[in-house]
Amino acid sequence: MEFKIGDLVRDGIPDVLRAENQRCEAAPMPSDEFLSKLKDLLLRKSLLVADALSRDVRSEVADLYDILDCLLAAYKIDHLAVEHERFWRRENLGGFDKRLKLVWLEPE
Repeated sequence: MEFKIGDLVRDGIPDVLRAENQRCEAAPMPSDEFLSKLKDLLLRKSLLVADALSRDVRSEVADLYDILDCLLAAYKIDHLAVEHERFWRRENLGGFDKRLKLVWLEPE
């Protein structure tokens, strides 16, 4: 694991680093900084999922789920509301089951 000063890290990471005889200090962030760092982490993890080898996808997606859960909690958005939105979008716009790609589109 590689970390930089200022990175958002999981709650247990300081203990892991100390167990590896690395000295560190971690402190809570103000809400606005936390949301910004969380969104940055979401983007970085999304890229890792996109580039992951098939054997690593599960682990990277698990991290992504944790980040999304935390983001929902920060915005006080209920999982049920997200599921409702997801089902609405699937019902009205479809899913990705047919693996469609847009081949051409005539300009308006």
